[in-house]
Amino acid sequence: GWKRHRWEAYKDTIQLRARKPYDRTMRDSDVKALFKSGHFVQVDIQVSSTPAGKWVATVSVQEYQVIVDVIFSGVLSIPLAQLRPGLRLAPNEVLNPYLLKVDQDYMREKFIEKGYMFFSVKPEIVETEGGVLLHWQVMEGPLVTVRDVLLTGIPGEDGDKVKDYLLNKGRGTALGFIPPPG
Repeated sequence: GWKRHRWEAYKDTIQLRARKPYDRTMRDSDVKALFKSGHFVQVDIQVSSTPAGKWVATVSVQEYQVIVDVIFSGVLSIPLAQLRPGLRLAPNEVLNPYLLKVDQDYMREKFIEKGYMFFSVKPEIVETEGGVLLHWQVMEGPLVTVRDVLLTGIPGEDGDKVKDYLLNKGRGTALGFIPPPG
């Protein structure tokens, strides 16, 4: 229902009006307009008749929950000061499932960059007074270190060039390509 957001703030953004024709195309457009606001998980507009023969339109919404706090557990190797700035969901923001996935992917990237290949990052949503608590549960695995790169099937001199390219992340090569021999 309408809890944090009021119908009055949205009624001018849709085509539904008293004593005006209203069809399925207009209804679909209105549903899309309410979704576009980014405040609702679910939007439905139902038109029904009353016993007195009048038509009534009912606009039902389910609002996104508000995040009261964001906490982390299990994060040891990456300081939270490095993780938090890149996260989209924060206290007093709405819990948008898409942004939850974006944040989870962001944290995965950060752990892989640091060499932690065996880990898990899972969000736990806890209902609380005034909204939800977003709890990021992180299980760090061992740090993976590459000791040596062994290339096979490449002649010795070319293998050394490829190895040097990999060690330097392509710096010093035009457009990131390995320069041809000679």
